[in-house]
Amino acid sequence: MVHRELPSLQGYAARVDAAKTSMLAPAPDISLADAAAINLTLTSVIFGTMRNAFER
Repeated sequence: MVHRELPSLQGYAARVDAAKTSMLAPAPDISLADAAAINLTLTSVIFGTMRNAFER
């Protein structure tokens, strides 16, 4: 049996944040602050508000 280490939740969260930010970056009418707020809102909707807060 081969034991592989599972990726950390923080690493996963960082990759998800980077992917969402890169999707929002080309939008001409979104500022950096708006992108951060939208990113947090999307994460909370997808993963749940409390879980998102405790895992970061």
